[in-house]
Amino acid sequence: MFSSRRSVTFKYEDVPDLNGQAAVITGASRGLGKATLSALAKKGAHVICIGRNPEKTKAAISEVVQLTGNLKVDYIEAHLTDLKSADKAATSFLAMDLLLHMLILNGGIMSPPTFRLNHFAHVLLIGRFLPVIERTTLAGQPVPVVAVSSTGNIFAPKEGIITDKLNDKDSYAALTRYGETKLANIIAMKELQQRLQKKHGNDVPIYCNSLNPGNVRTELTRSVVPPSLAAVVDLGSKMFLLTPEQDAISSVYLATSPGVVAQSIRGQFYWDQSRTSLPSELHQKADDKELWTTVWEWSEHILKEKLETVPTNEGNETIGSTALGSPELQGRSASTTVPSS
Repeated sequence: MFSSRRSVTFKYEDVPDLNGQAAVITGASRGLGKATLSALAKKGAHVICIGRNPEKTKAAISEVVQLTGNLKVDYIEAHLTDLKSADKAATSFLAMDLLLHMLILNGGIMSPPTFRLNHFAHVLLIGRFLPVIERTTLAGQPVPVVAVSSTGNIFAPKEGIITDKLNDKDSYAALTRYGETKLANIIAMKELQQRLQKKHGNDVPIYCNSLNPGNVRTELTRSVVPPSLAAVVDLGSKMFLLTPEQDAISSVYLATSPGVVAQSIRGQFYWDQSRTSLPSELHQKADDKELWTTVWEWSEHILKEKLETVPTNEGNETIGSTALGSPELQGRSASTTVPSS
């Protein structure tokens, strides 16, 4: 949102052959997610779509299969606003016994429960999938982890993310809350990259990045636009905004381009696929490493409290003892309640 039209240096035809590679994407039934799904399937990837609406997602998959001829597109139903449903979806993917070559965290909403879907569910999936991602790198394959954020991250409060006020309805403002979740996307990728490099070394072949897709026409804002303004907003979007197909190139770039590996692009927030963000496009707290750690450990608290344990595919461990690791979290009770938004 709020970016101008731009020249593109990476094109869909630049996507390499993806045969033999598996990708997981959330929110692929429409918009950016559907366009990203189509781009990956066209190049032969086995794409697993996680989302809440079977009818819309299966229709999108059917359209993509017909367009690309790629039959290797699967659907796992999950309401990502329900963390137990997200956990069940992760178990379903792990039961497929695949390696994981790309993880694209695309799903998002602008109205409550914003934080559960935009942030917590995705942190949960990361924790469940990390052992598989690490095995994939041992097979000689680099793995990108891509979070679709937004320039809306700048609407987060000046403190960044206020973890103890998420259930305070008096302090709730839709745009502020959305901004917090988009800042959380950026922070999560930065902290995850830092933890992985601490565990495996700076050359770990896992590339965690976030992006702003740009001024794009999607249905994301439908829930926060008054019905009386819907027609005006729709007309304006058709006149001035990019299509999902135009702006999905940023996600596809970070997920597939050999240039990401060659340039060692890690822990970055990309404004588009050709450059990292300018200071004015990024919240002032986005590079606060103390906040990174605070938000990550708080997220582990929330997941542990909500799910009791978050098993991986390699034993009954909680998320805190995976590669994300904060071992001390295992013996400490959570002090924050699960947010209602």
